[in-house]
Amino acid sequence: MRDMIRANKASLTHQTWGSNLVNDVSASTPVYFAFGNDDVTRDAQVRDLLNKGDHTIDPAPRNAAYKEALDLIAQKAYAVPLWTLPAYYVATKDVNFKPYTHELVRFWDLSWK
Repeated sequence: MRDMIRANKASLTHQTWGSNLVNDVSASTPVYFAFGNDDVTRDAQVRDLLNKGDHTIDPAPRNAAYKEALDLIAQKAYAVPLWTLPAYYVATKDVNFKPYTHELVRFWDLSWK
């Protein structure tokens, strides 16, 4: 599928991205909308807004650039979120377990009480 997408032979695609729950638009959005191999839209306005956000450290203009880019992506239906993927963990009360916000279980830190 990736080869078809990159060769512009797929009119509709299903793509996913995992970034350890990094809550930052700069982690995944440029992969699909900044003229890289996986960008099928090639929207220069979106690319330029993402680039502006990527290179701005002041939070207000950075957020504004990303918001405008994401609004365009949504308005033009370049990407449509279908679901979120929850992660479940099970442990007994006899195990020392500390959950982290990035969904990666640190099995090496588990121990019996």
